[in-house]
Amino acid sequence: MITMRGVFLVLLLAIGSTLAHAQCINTVDMNHGDVGGYVYVVLDARASCGQTTTVDKGDAVKITAGGKQVSGTIAKITIIDVDPVHQKLLAVAVGGPAAEDAATLEQFPNGPGAKVSYNGTTVDATVANGAAINTRRYNWAVGPAKEGDNSDSTTAADAPATSTTMRFQYDGEFIQEGFFGHATGKSDTQKQAKYETHATLSVDTTSSNKSTFIDNNVATLGLRSLQREFGGLKQVHFGFEGQLSKAAHQDVHDGAATATLSAWVPQVPSITILSSVPDYIAPPLTLDLSYGYKNMQTATASMHGTGGTGTAAYRLYVMDKYEVAASETWTLNNFSDRAADVPRTQRMFKVQISYLKDPATGFAVAASYEDGSIGPVLTKVKQYFLGIALSKFSLSGTSAVK
Repeated sequence: MITMRGVFLVLLLAIGSTLAHAQCINTVDMNHGDVGGYVYVVLDARASCGQTTTVDKGDAVKITAGGKQVSGTIAKITIIDVDPVHQKLLAVAVGGPAAEDAATLEQFPNGPGAKVSYNGTTVDATVANGAAINTRRYNWAVGPAKEGDNSDSTTAADAPATSTTMRFQYDGEFIQEGFFGHATGKSDTQKQAKYETHATLSVDTTSSNKSTFIDNNVATLGLRSLQREFGGLKQVHFGFEGQLSKAAHQDVHDGAATATLSAWVPQVPSITILSSVPDYIAPPLTLDLSYGYKNMQTATASMHGTGGTGTAAYRLYVMDKYEVAASETWTLNNFSDRAADVPRTQRMFKVQISYLKDPATGFAVAASYEDGSIGPVLTKVKQYFLGIALSKFSLSGTSAVK
């Protein structure tokens, strides 16, 4: 027979157990230590908390909040004791859509209400979101490419023969506050960066030496302002940089010293449609502009003058794992001694559909179509591509994952 005292004790134990479970302390630190794409997930590992913290290096992690999601893989696990809480610290390397831009994670909602999912377990967490300052990220793709018909002929007999080749693409970005980490200030205690070093490397070439395939390889290095907001635009950066473009299979290269401007247009956000999952974290419509002095060298000529480029890019996500990315790039070659076969303006349109096989690792199967011309090889190209790709933040050099 259960007495009133027994009922009271049962209720007290139930309330105590509920309170103990409610005191689980889980946090998510986005862009930890100002390192873009570096996420700390801190799990409460106390036995009294009652949540599973069984997790291994390499496991996938998904974080959701405010109808948004981001995925990554565990790069390192550390047990820490912060009295009176026993915690498990997970260093997460973010992949997938969020790895497409250094500042993407800054869009993630701050505060409580987040969910962290790992190994079939989902726990509540609070997000602390920091600004990304120092970043190393990369993406690459490899696979067969086929040239399309670039002629104006209307009959198959008049159309030029097409061919297939292997294509390799790589895009890397390096951002460091100050001049390669050297801030400006009167003393060690007053040092504060006023700008950041920005460097990129883009390789887009094939195994073919035919000029009807894309052969555009570009390296840039410069200084730009820290992120700003202006006139409804976000992530505004302006600065200057040196650029070098070189064709891999031809004796053609460009050099340029330009002023740069880049920005996000938040009024045109990336969207996720027809999906059962929360929206992916990804940049909105992005704009990148540069203008300055250009010099082109070929095997037979040298040209110089003013010029620049402008690129607009947008992304759309469909049916859980499909990404549709479209971009258009305009190039101005305002050379004073421009040859007759060198166009004053170039245009390149690209659309790419990627199947995000594993958003946590950033692995994808990508198919793209490009039409136009770009870079030092000016021949008009129409090209199809199908291959595998990987987009991820690089945590090499960050002390917490050594």
